[in-house]
Amino acid sequence: MTCDCIEKVSSNCRAHMHSKIAETIGFQRMTSDKFDNEVLWMSGDTHVPISIPFTVSYERKAKNGNVREYKKTTSVFPTYCPFCGTKYSGE
Repeated sequence: MTCDCIEKVSSNCRAHMHSKIAETIGFQRMTSDKFDNEVLWMSGDTHVPISIPFTVSYERKAKNGNVREYKKTTSVFPTYCPFCGTKYSGE
């Protein structure tokens, strides 16, 4: 990858969240921090550090004949950094 935006944004988010929860009664320490959809996925020469979930809701008949709502989710893997616009490249 050619930028360090994920690390910078993670650091900023960590500091922001810590300032919000540090004064909470009983707070001890933060035990982990990360983007929920962070992945290590390599295809060819591309490294993509995050995925963006995309969900659709739809209705269809269930086995019992009633109409039910269902959801289906897929992930979008950006080829450019969503923060600075730098194209992801392999390392």
